[in-house]
Amino acid sequence: MSTDLRSGQPAGGGAGSGTLVDVLTSVTLEDTRIRGFAASGIGTFAIKASNNIIKFTLTTASDANSEIFTDAGFKMIGNVSVSAPTSASTLIVFYG
Repeated sequence: MSTDLRSGQPAGGGAGSGTLVDVLTSVTLEDTRIRGFAASGIGTFAIKASNNIIKFTLTTASDANSEIFTDAGFKMIGNVSVSAPTSASTLIVFYG
């Protein structure tokens, strides 16, 4: 089964915490699968929905990280949001 991957970021420009929205359409991410992410910033990030939390920590400025999940990714039910360590932290998620 093929899936078109799309990109999402925090609403309001892609930095900090908040609801994740589609990069092109600004539609809120909900009831989807997170297939991967790319992030920068120092501290703990949490990508959250009502049923799941993906949590990771970057410890230095050179830790900019990306991760692609195998198979089906992580199912997220409801609205998807991010809690970022600072307002300057960035996150892009790949979903679909």
